[in-house]
Amino acid sequence: NIEALKIKGFALSKLENSSYESTSDVSSYEIFKQYHDRNPSNPHGNYIMASYEEDNDKKIHFLRNGIIHEKELKTNYRFSNGNYILNYLYDFLAQVYFLQGKIDKAYETIDEFIEINPDDLYAHLNNLEFSLGIKDRGYNNSLERESIKRSVDKLKILGQNNSEVLEEVSIYYRRIGEF
Repeated sequence: NIEALKIKGFALSKLENSSYESTSDVSSYEIFKQYHDRNPSNPHGNYIMASYEEDNDKKIHFLRNGIIHEKELKTNYRFSNGNYILNYLYDFLAQVYFLQGKIDKAYETIDEFIEINPDDLYAHLNNLEFSLGIKDRGYNNSLERESIKRSVDKLKILGQNNSEVLEEVSIYYRRIGEF
């Protein structure tokens, strides 16, 4: 029900003032579907609908809609870990493209987000983590891309006091043979 979702940390301020079903036999998917149907331009709603969707093309549809609407609305919704909704939308979209085997499209998606937010620590960190992750899956040239080198340089500045960031940067240097 709605109260249980709010306890789990979902920000559903508009949900409270709407006439949604809130009986315990209604699934969280059904609640979010009702919310999305009434607020289709909500970026967070599109993100959630993509997470429930099993069809990758439909996921892409929701994620692209979320990106378009966040760019228009500029909600700057921020998750508890510091990431903005736009970062999540782009990161999730890149993952979907990766799962479809569209590696170049995944990288284009990440690069597009970095172009929009060139000083966003998490954008660069996601770029590096994505490349390290697909290197582990056999994509050997993933760490040779120029955008990775730029992200590592940016992370050394933006994340100089962040141990998670510094660990990822050190992993990068070990993987390319420069310790």
